[in-house]
Amino acid sequence: MWIVLSFVACFLSAVAAVYRKSGIEGQDPFWYGAISLTVTTITIFLIGIMTGNNGDLFSMPERVVDITLVSGIIQGLSWLTYMFAIYYIDVSKVAALDKFNIVATMLFAYVIIDEKISRSMLIGTMFLIFGTLLVVDLKKETQDISAEKKQARNKGIFWGIVSPILMALSNVVAKMDNSSISPIATTSLRILIVTVVLWGFFIFRMKKEKIEFVDLKMPGINMRNNVISGVLTGIFNVLMYIAIEMGMVSVVTAIVKSSVLFTVVLAGIFLHESLTKKGWVGIMLILNGLVILVI
Repeated sequence: MWIVLSFVACFLSAVAAVYRKSGIEGQDPFWYGAISLTVTTITIFLIGIMTGNNGDLFSMPERVVDITLVSGIIQGLSWLTYMFAIYYIDVSKVAALDKFNIVATMLFAYVIIDEKISRSMLIGTMFLIFGTLLVVDLKKETQDISAEKKQARNKGIFWGIVSPILMALSNVVAKMDNSSISPIATTSLRILIVTVVLWGFFIFRMKKEKIEFVDLKMPGINMRNNVISGVLTGIFNVLMYIAIEMGMVSVVTAIVKSSVLFTVVLAGIFLHESLTKKGWVGIMLILNGLVILVI
């Protein structure tokens, strides 16, 4: 069951990514992210209300609260570093660097919660990572790149590597919760913490750079895509953390991070993006990697 949930979460993540990609263009990533996560938080709380699981928020043991707080703060930092990454470099490059999350999750799960790493998991993960790199097909930059652009690129790459490592640590810490508390309730609290962290930084940045709220504008279509992305991200998070509670966090992460498979198809349909021959080879590697992981 948890593998099915992982694939559903993977698909929703891909759809959210398409809306996020079409909505964030020309927008401040921190402002865009703060709004998106607010929508995500509201979505998860509404899911909790509809399923009757929000009551667990008021009966969480101290250990569960501590684990969720730590996981939420780490995830909040992951989101911040992700925003820094896309501030400096293209979203496609950040998407490629995000695959560090799969390897980092396996290592953290092995060290922290003693989750075993099998040979098939390693092989499947390598297929996913190399396949994703081929699909993204990063273009080599010219040699005459300016020193300023090179410095910005290096900053983006640095934050693009830090972000998935922090996210991996957050998910493994969340897996340490073996209580009977609903994962929907803990996800509600976790994402609320993430949202507070992001809004806190955004407000700090506004004061530092003397930005007024009245100066922040977002066209209707961008706002619509942002809201849709936020709703889908909320549902995706709920399903992913339910899968993590039921199964192996490293395998769930690998499946979810293969969302590029669906993203390519959806981007082709709605954004009219084409795939190179190298990209199709990448798709085949991803499919093979998924088969190896789930059998």
